Amino acid sequence: MMKKIYLFLFALLFLISFTIAQQPAPPPQTNVNINLGLTIDFPKIASVQINTDQTFNFHVFNVSNGMKVDNISTICMFHLFNFTGDHIISEQEVTFETTGNDWEITVQGANFSHNRLYSILVDCNDGGFGGFASFSFDVTPTGSIIEKPEASFYFIIVFSVLLLFALFLTIGIVTPFGNKKEETREGTAITGISFKKYLKVMSLWIAYGFFLWFIVIIAGIANNYIFFEGLRGMIFSLSLYLNTLGYGVNIFMVFLLLWMTWKDIVLNKKIINQGKVLLSELSR
Repeated sequence: MMKKIYLFLFALLFLISFTIAQQPAPPPQTNVNINLGLTIDFPKIASVQINTDQTFNFHVFNVSNGMKVDNISTICMFHLFNFTGDHIISEQEVTFETTGNDWEITVQGANFSHNRLYSILVDCNDGGFGGFASFSFDVTPTGSIIEKPEASFYFIIVFSVLLLFALFLTIGIVTPFGNKKEETREGTAITGISFKKYLKVMSLWIAYGFFLWFIVIIAGIANNYIFFEGLRGMIFSLSLYLNTLGYGVNIFMVFLLLWMTWKDIVLNKKIINQGKVLLSELSR
């Protein structure tokens, strides 16, 4: 039984690490391997926050002499593509900002409505020569993506919580629930109070707490980094349900421990007076 539990936890941990792993965006493309035309330089944007306005800035240079190009003789067009490759913005002219001496366009947040991979393309021409640049970026709930150090930290936290959950769950399962007993001529009798049953109940209670902690961590990761909206919603709903259920579990555990304590106090008094208590007496 315990081997199956550990196997399940190991498989679950592998699935989590696979799910939160982010695939890097494709490298930018530009026409820099020619001696004539225009080249476009842009800040390297890795991610954008969902439903948030985003400003893209570009500099355009003449390939032959390296001089910066303005809008006197050059026109630049902006394209935005969604994760399916369909146009969201097509052939929108980019404004040249004389104060910043660069090309600038602000895209409304409504265009970034999905947690997926988006891409842009800018093409410029001066009537004789032209150039283009394109790159992809992730749209995420937080505007950031998980890097390797951060992913390693999450992996350690999740693994530690799962390990503690498995430890207390194992203790709760293998610890016997009951008092000290012996066989007599009259039948089975209780000869003493065993506190192992309290260890069993407390271990299962703590294991449930670590499981809730695990679900909360996974829900946080899912809400901020997982692109698959169906999986994100399922994990969030599970987290909400289990946390709500946790209030009932906590109340039940408190009353269970109080009831067990009261029963043991009464039973212990009988054992002190009689030396032992037959199980048949307790069932009357």
